[in-house]
This record gives sequence, C-alpha cells and structure tokens, in this order.
Amino acid sequence: MSIYIYASSGNVWPAESQAPELKDLVKSLWGKSYRRINHFIELTLVGARRCVDRTPNPIAAHCSLVFTTGQGNISQVANLTRQIYKDHQPPMPFAFMHITNNMAPFYVAQALGLSSSNLTIAHRSFPFETALNVATLQLQAPGSQCLVGAVDECAYPLEEHRQRLGLAPDTPLAEGSHWLLLGSDPQQAVAQLEFSYFCDARQALSAQLARHEWKSEEAVLSCGFGVTAQEQQWWQEQLNIHRGYEYRQQAAYHDTVTAYAVTSFIETHSKHTLIHIDKSKQQRYCAVGIKVL
Repeated sequence: MSIYIYASSGNVWPAESQAPELKDLVKSLWGKSYRRINHFIELTLVGARRCVDRTPNPIAAHCSLVFTTGQGNISQVANLTRQIYKDHQPPMPFAFMHITNNMAPFYVAQALGLSSSNLTIAHRSFPFETALNVATLQLQAPGSQCLVGAVDECAYPLEEHRQRLGLAPDTPLAEGSHWLLLGSDPQQAVAQLEFSYFCDARQALSAQLARHEWKSEEAVLSCGFGVTAQEQQWWQEQLNIHRGYEYRQQAAYHDTVTAYAVTSFIETHSKHTLIHIDKSKQQRYCAVGIKVL
C-alpha cells in the first residue's frame, strides 16, 4: 500500500547557554496555558501544532500517533538523578511523572482528541526511520491516518550532554521537534513515502536502492551525521545522483535530525525525490526515499 504525506513541520533550536523558553509559544499555538509540563513536552506540543495547522483537512479521531526520540526526556531525568543520588532529595510528583517519554505524545493526543493507538519508540540508531516503519503498519486500512513525531532535547551543561552522545567536545548541538501527517489516501498529499530500508552492509543497501529508478535531474541525495564526506561521494557516484541536500548546515546534531532532513526537504523542494542515507555506530545502514509531489 502506498503511504502519503499531507503535512510536515521541522523545528530546530540551536543549543546555546540554556534551553529556549517556549511557554508563551505553546500558549499562542494552542490557545491555552499548560501547567506543570516540562521542556520536552513543550517541544512536542510546538512541533505537533505547527504540523496540524498545515493539514488540508481536520485530523480524524481515529488517527494513530507514533512518537520517537533518541534521548527522550533527558534533561528531567538527569536533574532527578542528581537530586536523588547527589542531593538526597525526593522528586516532586509532577517532575517524577513526566520523566516517562510517553507523557509528551499523551498531551498531543489529548489536545487533538485522538482515540486510536499511541506508541512511543526510543532508540539511538535510526529512531525516526524506525518510527516511519511502525507508522506504515498503522496505515493498512483505507482512509487511515498516522501522526509521526520526532523530538529530542538537550541537557545542560552541554559538555556532559556531548559525552552522553559520544560526540566530540566541539560538536554543535540542537533541539528538534519534527512532525509528519501520513495517510493512505493520495488526495491532497504533498509527498509520498517511496521506501525505507534497513541493511547490515553498504553493498546490501546499494542492491536495494538499485531496484529503484528516478530521474537524475529530480533526485537529491542527503546523508546523516554517520556518513563521512568521502562515503557520501561514493553514494553519489554509485546512485548517479549529482545533487545534494546539505541540511546539516541548517540543523546541528540531535538523534532525530533525519526527521528534519525529510520535513525541511518537503517544504523546500517541489517535484523532487530525496534519498536519505545514514549509518549507525554499529555500521548498519538505513535509507529513506521521499517523493515531493
């Protein structure tokens, strides 16, 4: 079954000296104040609302939700861990309740009146790509919809956060909240999900991609942070793609940055096909193909 994309929203906040203040933005987008929510939930609400506002039709109550994150609610977890084990203080009830990653999509589902499945996927390797695969399983029935969100925040100090991520001390970081509304009906779609592959070796992925044909003038290649410049050149030659999409100049590192590559490409490249390739630290590969209509 073909999977279509009706709306997208890519949102990035470069990490600076402290987390961005989003309380007023959340209120302006949703028309209400949320009490006692943390920064991770605020990021989620901002991205989801901006995606929903771009949909051609209202989201149905039966729309499912698939939410993914690489680090999850890391800032709150780090603070509570420090509070319990270093300061020997018990956590406050709401702070303890909100450390679960699935609280963020719960707020989205509640605000939108969704009554279908609500799944949360936390993974360091290919979290967004995994969420896309899970979303396709939710879209087998005619007229079905699935809202897919990918959110990551930073924990301060950033030096410690880079250590958690296994990054170099000078690596630029960002927070992100990226969303897609998917469905099985081609009407009013802005893009189409062409493929999503997971492979254990580069040659295996190359063989999978060789099964597809695309016009060279319409194909664009982007690569994740796990792919070196030298290997990106190899992929360009292997796939005969001469145009690249350097989204990494716009978005600093966060685990779900692939979602930003997809959402921003949809918003800026009409009538083009994106082939996005990334590689994990375990040397596994993943490729996603998106055709903008």
